[in-house]
Amino acid sequence: MFQRYETVSQAAARTAMSPKTLRRRIACGLLPCYVTGNVIRLRPEDVDALLVRRVVAAS
Repeated sequence: MFQRYETVSQAAARTAMSPKTLRRRIACGLLPCYVTGNVIRLRPEDVDALLVRRVVAAS
């Protein structure tokens, strides 16, 4: 089955988060990523799950 991935910039634009914030989440292990060459790829489902955790934690 084909998986859809997005770059950090695409995920940032879609979620209104900064690319720097997403990279920090990747660095501390909160957001899984896949590296192809020098490009970081993210699954949209993982980014959405991070957003849900942020909303729940803020409540």
